[in-house]
Amino acid sequence: MKRNVLTIIVVLFFNPFLFANESETYLVSQFMENTPQTEKGIKLFLDGNYNDALNNFISLSGKGNSAGSNNAGIIYEYIKKNDKKAMHYYKLAAEKGSPLGQYNYGVLLFYVKKNPIEAYKWILCSAKQNYSEAIIAKQNMEDTKIITNEQIKEAEVLTTNCKN
Repeated sequence: MKRNVLTIIVVLFFNPFLFANESETYLVSQFMENTPQTEKGIKLFLDGNYNDALNNFISLSGKGNSAGSNNAGIIYEYIKKNDKKAMHYYKLAAEKGSPLGQYNYGVLLFYVKKNPIEAYKWILCSAKQNYSEAIIAKQNMEDTKIITNEQIKEAEVLTTNCKN
C-alpha cells in the first residue's frame, strides 16, 4: 500500500520545481500556455519580473482568457507558493475548458483539498481532450485504487458538464 501511495505521489504530483530561482525560471515557464496573448507575460516571467508577469496574466484572466488564468495559477503555485490562489486561477481556466487548467485544478483538488471525486472529474475532463498528463493521472488513480469504483462513477456523472 505504501508503495502505491509513493507511486502516485511521484507520478501525479512530484514536481522538481517546488522552489524557483533564476536557473529554474525557464523550466517553470514550460508549464505555461504560450499563446499570442500570453507572450508578453511569459517574456516578463523569463526575465525574472514575476510580479509584472503575474499582473499581466491576472489582467488577461479578468478578460476571460483561460491561458492567462492558467499561467497566473502556475506563478501562484510554483513561485508564490499560494495553493489557494493557484486553485482559484486554475478553476477559472478549467471552467473555460482549458485541458491544462482542468488537469492542474484536478491535481490540486486531490493533493490540497483531498477531494478525490472532484479531482477525478476535472482530470477526466482534461483526459477527454487528450491531454497526456491527465490520461496518465486518470489511469494511475484507477490502477492504484486511490479512488473507488463508486467514486469514479459519481465523478463520471459530473463530467457531463465539462467544457471543451
